[in-house]
Amino acid sequence: MAFDGRYNRIYCPNHPNARKDGLVYEHRLVVEKILGRYLRKDEKVHHSNGNCLDNRPENLVVLSNSEHIILHWKEGKFAKNCMKRPNPKPCLHCGAVVLRHIQNKCMRCYSRDRYRQQHPESPIRGEWAKFRKVS
Repeated sequence: MAFDGRYNRIYCPNHPNARKDGLVYEHRLVVEKILGRYLRKDEKVHHSNGNCLDNRPENLVVLSNSEHIILHWKEGKFAKNCMKRPNPKPCLHCGAVVLRHIQNKCMRCYSRDRYRQQHPESPIRGEWAKFRKVS
């Protein structure tokens, strides 16, 4: 076992998510054993009580990266070097809370509006019925 100053790491060189030195975070191994599968790289493990060395199953929660950042943002707790203060805001069009915005829109709404600006002759979804021939 190794300690990196914040988390315990365990030597598992055959683990698919092991670092080059063969170490894997202990909390990820605990959750993987409970779930019966490997965690994806985009899944984060959150310590509910804030103690990074408390790897009891009841203290660990699996979250997506954006859910994890938003959770820490709401709590007002940030790791020193891993997170800048995010700015989640709702999209003006669909209301989805997102971290990345372009003109106050989520990426999906921004891309849709941009496509509509570049292709004004293209009908909007739902308007295709006007163009269908009825026989």
